[in-house]
Amino acid sequence: ATFAAQFSDTGALSQYTGVEVPVLGPLAIRGEVLKSGGSAPLGVSDIEVRVSGEEIDVRARGSIADLTEMQGVSLATRFRGLDIRALLPVLLEGFQYDAGLGDLSGGFVLNDNQRRWNLDDLELRAGYDSGPVEVSVKGALSDLAGTPSADLGGTFHVRDPGLSQALTGLAMSPVQGAVNIVSSGQRLKLVTNARIGESLFRADGAMTFIDNRIGGLSLALEVPRLQLEDLGLQAVDEV
Repeated sequence: ATFAAQFSDTGALSQYTGVEVPVLGPLAIRGEVLKSGGSAPLGVSDIEVRVSGEEIDVRARGSIADLTEMQGVSLATRFRGLDIRALLPVLLEGFQYDAGLGDLSGGFVLNDNQRRWNLDDLELRAGYDSGPVEVSVKGALSDLAGTPSADLGGTFHVRDPGLSQALTGLAMSPVQGAVNIVSSGQRLKLVTNARIGESLFRADGAMTFIDNRIGGLSLALEVPRLQLEDLGLQAVDEV
């Protein structure tokens, strides 16, 4: 049997979920209900979800093998049109920047494996070519509801010193680099290479956790070349 539902806006879901759902645009849902028989669970196939606002577009497709136990979930999602300048003040209190930053787009596959929720084929891209900022991330996140682990790689490029100042308080020269993050169990490892103007940096760090608290931290920093002006700092002249 086919089912379909439409909502004038995603915010209407708040009355059903008990949590505040942001207003993003009209929502449409459809799918095929797989009738349970005997020991067969109630499932849903050919799921299609779409949110189509004025600027944002979200599409998800997949299936749920067991709807009552929420097992056998596989949902591939793609999205675009999330305004970065509107998102940053939510994440960074007091953030102010007047120029446009482009939007956030990407996709992922949400699935469960033996009751472990994972995000596979994660891909995020923020900004636009030659814009004030460009960020790209690829990788996977595992066991989101348990002991999360990550395998992520990305690149970043902040071209506008004004944006650097809005983010860090320092009007730095253009920043670009790459970062890799790998975490498993109680350990997280991070490696990054960055260039700020003519200054070069490499950081290799590791962090261990005990009972959700930091149990150990190590950081090796290499700076083959450094100019204080690149960091938005000025050397103090000796009198």
